[in-house]
Amino acid sequence: MRSGIHFSGQERFEPWPAPERSPWSPAGLPLGAPSLTSLDALSPREREIADMVARGLSNKAVAIHLGISHWTVSTHLRRIFAKLDINGRIELCRLVITCTRL
Repeated sequence: MRSGIHFSGQERFEPWPAPERSPWSPAGLPLGAPSLTSLDALSPREREIADMVARGLSNKAVAIHLGISHWTVSTHLRRIFAKLDINGRIELCRLVITCTRL
């Protein structure tokens, strides 16, 4: 094997297939992630909960701090994930941290 060329089992050499493009942006967000202004799509309460989750608070801690049920926090998070087209707390944390750095 030499510089990206491999033997295909036939009598000729073929170049290696092109490497796959990384699914992550330089900011650590998945490509196709919502724009940095997408946090504007959240209601003030959703934004407050997103900020608390990004600081590492659990659903129970957020609920105690806001005086609401942890089930209500879970509902808010499901709606936040749907609005931002993300899959979980880690992606939410990355997005909030990236947006607040600007």
